[in-house]
Amino acid sequence: MTYFDRAKKILKDAIKSAIYIDEKARSFYQSELSGAMEEGLSVNLYDNFKKSGISLDIHKYNVGDERNNDMLCFFTDKRDLVILDWKLKDNSGEEEALIILSKIVQAEHLHFCTIYTSEEQLD
Repeated sequence: MTYFDRAKKILKDAIKSAIYIDEKARSFYQSELSGAMEEGLSVNLYDNFKKSGISLDIHKYNVGDERNNDMLCFFTDKRDLVILDWKLKDNSGEEEALIILSKIVQAEHLHFCTIYTSEEQLD
């Protein structure tokens, strides 16, 4: 087994519960869609994680979630991976993402977090 294969297996075995947080994510109860790329990403992530036996919650971010203790617990409790949008308010929201990230870092049992953005040019 190669190093890459071993690392992939370790990650797959370590991640059983994840959450995807994005202001444009598609909530599964959402009937009207905006056509945002992140809505399709929500469905694709869910399907791919399900095939791998990983439970994925999808959370459509709302302003103020980063200061709501119940919501922060929902983001971190019993999670192995958090997928967090860097720009939680269209073209801004980095400060809100940093607040959430600080809670993720403080969570003792949460070992993996990935931050992404669909923006191609970042300063």
